[in-house]
Amino acid sequence: MIKAAPRFEAARAVESAASNGSKGRDATDAPQAAATAKKRDANGVQRAVLGSLKDQDVSLTLLSGETIRGTLRAADTFSLAVQIDGEQAARLYYKHGVSSVRAAP
Repeated sequence: MIKAAPRFEAARAVESAASNGSKGRDATDAPQAAATAKKRDANGVQRAVLGSLKDQDVSLTLLSGETIRGTLRAADTFSLAVQIDGEQAARLYYKHGVSSVRAAP
């Protein structure tokens, strides 16, 4: 029997795994899957907290130290829309510039 070169053995292993339905995944993908699951959980917490504050008066503390008070209108993955009292349009704040969000006292 002729022994295949190592690079061809790796290619065959991937092909074999794909044909068996594992799509080339192995134990080395486990840390990446765990990190993805952890990130998904963190987004779930944000979604729950921000969802409970939607259409309520909130106090945003920005990284600059400035405090913004208004009504939380919407939130997505990267931003918050807050309507300041007396203004018609909501202002858009990026989450990376926000230190904390809490219900206004």
